Amino acid sequence: MFGRVQSSQLAQNPWFRMRLLPKGDLVARAVPVIMLLSYAYDVPVSPSPRLSPHPDWTIRDRYDIEGKATASTIIPGLQNSDSRSRLQQKIRGLLADRFRLATRVENKTVSVYALTVASSGAKLQKSAITDKDCTFDSDPKGCHNFVPGFGHPLNAKAIDMDDLAHYIANWTELPV
Repeated sequence: MFGRVQSSQLAQNPWFRMRLLPKGDLVARAVPVIMLLSYAYDVPVSPSPRLSPHPDWTIRDRYDIEGKATASTIIPGLQNSDSRSRLQQKIRGLLADRFRLATRVENKTVSVYALTVASSGAKLQKSAITDKDCTFDSDPKGCHNFVPGFGHPLNAKAIDMDDLAHYIANWTELPV
């Protein structure tokens, strides 16, 4: 769990934003609990058979949360997957402690969608912005966010393939 959670209160801001800082601190603005569940358990935010029924308030109510990580949360040189796993454990603890959510995880063998490079080659362009250039804000056009738009191509800044896979998973019944 986080060493200290400064606040977990209902938010008024309409723009939600969640950021895990390099040392493992969590800063969230106007975030519904479903987003925390999504990150903690690698499930999509949208309704999915991979996430069983949950209380309505997990989607409706939005919270401002500031969680300070302990010094041992992120160790320099730790692989990204290990860092993510540690942060997921911290968020699971936050969900249990602050929101009294109990979960049951089941592992199942299922089909998946895989992101692969087409035979014609990659068409994604390298971002001019790197993670070190990203600052936390509540701007929906910030780093690691997709700009919403119906009937338009996907637009985003400084995303990686993990961001893309999680975004696409919101419209599929299978994991990506």
